[in-house]
Amino acid sequence: MPTTSAGPASAAVTGTITVLRAAAMFDGVSPALIVAPSVVIADGAIAAVHGPADAVPPGASVIDLPGLTLLPGLVDRHVHLCFDATGDPIGHLAQADDDMLRQRMADAARRALLQPRCRDAASCLAAGH
Repeated sequence: MPTTSAGPASAAVTGTITVLRAAAMFDGVSPALIVAPSVVIADGAIAAVHGPADAVPPGASVIDLPGLTLLPGLVDRHVHLCFDATGDPIGHLAQADDDMLRQRMADAARRALLQPRCRDAASCLAAGH
């Protein structure tokens, strides 16, 4: 499971290391966005999420994504995180404020993540997804 740290990014990660730096990150748990995250990926798996003040691990390749918000990798590749199943999802969307929409998106992401479909790329491929 990835860790969130405010400490140095000199975590014990080995092998191929890539760091994604974005404007924000929606983690699917908190209704608030994480500002200026650095996501450390070691050997194809998320090893840590750090804040903007943390150092990049030595030897890491860095991918800067200015202006973009990172989202969790949801297994269902076509997900409307804030639409509902009513006859007028756009109307309900227009009536909600930003905080309400973020909470709906967090709830929908949590439900999608808790579905026992795939744990990683290998299990998704084995399941035919």
